[in-house]
Amino acid sequence: MINSDSEINPSSYKIRSFAQSSAKAIRSAVNDFRTIIVIANLAGKAGPAIAPIVCREAKLTSADTIISLAIMPFKFEKSLIFQAGISLKRLRDLSSATVVIDNNAILEHNPDLSSEECIGITDGAVNEFLSSISKGYIEAATLSDLDNLHVYLMPSTEGETRFDRYDPISLIIPKENVLDWDEIDSYPDIYIDIKIPNLE
Repeated sequence: MINSDSEINPSSYKIRSFAQSSAKAIRSAVNDFRTIIVIANLAGKAGPAIAPIVCREAKLTSADTIISLAIMPFKFEKSLIFQAGISLKRLRDLSSATVVIDNNAILEHNPDLSSEECIGITDGAVNEFLSSISKGYIEAATLSDLDNLHVYLMPSTEGETRFDRYDPISLIIPKENVLDWDEIDSYPDIYIDIKIPNLE
């Protein structure tokens, strides 16, 4: 549990600072597992804030495999796109494999669907993904029902993906030139117990 104290409607940066303070507890919770699956809804505030911290702490354990499943926001959720893009980059760096479910791609290919119906499809995809991993295979019934099965795979590539454009600054400044990439941005409370005179 990430405790947000009495903070009401905190930003992603603030939520991340709360997660940072729980980093040891997160590592302890995942320490005994060989395979760790992180499901991150990056179409909100808590997912982009917490998922990179969980993946980073998982990487510091004895886990052999870290699989992250990232759910991306709709194109019209403009206030969420930047944070989602940055968090996805971090998940890809910290995970053995990253599976992306793009809500916007579902809507683009099915324009008659409502956003709620798209979210239902996303939830179904997450359930199928987890079911397949736990069984070690995809059900034959699912494979035979091709009219209702739509699979979009994006292999890992060296070039630019559509999600790289969610963070336009990274197109100008490459990650290797960012000094604080290893320290994940957060907004901690800093209290100074001295009085600073008002100088005018």
